[in-house]
Amino acid sequence: MTSWHLQKGVAAIELSLVLGLLLMLFSALLSFSALFLVQQKITHLVGDAARESAIWQHSENTAERYARNSTLLRDYVQRAEQEDAWLSRLAGEIRSTYEENQQGNNRTAHFKVTVALKSWFLGNVLGIFSSNKLDQLQAEATILLKEGRP
Repeated sequence: MTSWHLQKGVAAIELSLVLGLLLMLFSALLSFSALFLVQQKITHLVGDAARESAIWQHSENTAERYARNSTLLRDYVQRAEQEDAWLSRLAGEIRSTYEENQQGNNRTAHFKVTVALKSWFLGNVLGIFSSNKLDQLQAEATILLKEGRP
């Protein structure tokens, strides 16, 4: 064989090694981008639910407000699951919680959404190298509800 044939074989091997690494890097970039997108969406979802709750909370008693806000957050989550392709692809179980706490004369409302992620390639790879496996995303919002607000 001539040296030209040997060089051609070496170039093919180098290409396959570099191409494999580039494809892995590209898939990692896409995976993390999708996760950041979903995190941003659930953060906005919780913020929107809290904002809407803050607008309407003054006209109802505590029991009615609690029921309406729990339903409001659940509806926001269900709508996002149906309309968002990234969320439906990556999310396993989505849990939403709403609770109110009394602090002196003030009452706070706490909205929380937790998204359990489906098994995904990069998450499994991270779990091999670290004890901190990325298996859920979470977003929270707390608003202050003043008693007797007009």
